[in-house]
Amino acid sequence: MGDLVKPQNTIVVVGTPLHVEKKITTVATMYPGRLVRKDASDGAIKISGAADSCTLGWLGYEQCHPNHQPATVDTIYAVNAFAPVLYGGGFVIVARLANGQNITMGRPVESAADGEVTEHGLNDDVRQVGIALESVNASGGAADIMVLSLI
Repeated sequence: MGDLVKPQNTIVVVGTPLHVEKKITTVATMYPGRLVRKDASDGAIKISGAADSCTLGWLGYEQCHPNHQPATVDTIYAVNAFAPVLYGGGFVIVARLANGQNITMGRPVESAADGEVTEHGLNDDVRQVGIALESVNASGGAADIMVLSLI
């Protein structure tokens, strides 16, 4: 496998994830590439939290209908937008490593606060959502990280 390069204004690096549209009812930290979970109804999503065992997938971007798509991958989704949830595993996505974390390539990751990721701990009850495909030091602030999705 050659070196992977982060894409410009897309979040899927390689592979073809499955996706389904869900309504965003709570917009706090709803950025492309963040982990999401079911909200009050099956048709709605909200951001995943730390050690969230109910994560459904990743908030997509380039799969989104243009009427609902944010201007860039760094722009938050609007309330009531219909957004793609990416799932199925086997694809590489640009996720967000939580502030204060330092991870080495090859380490498993799990959900952190605000839909970000952190290195998977020793708690077997917490779902592994991916594998870090690069070493990233986010000790100075949250940072992008390429992750092989396991969900």
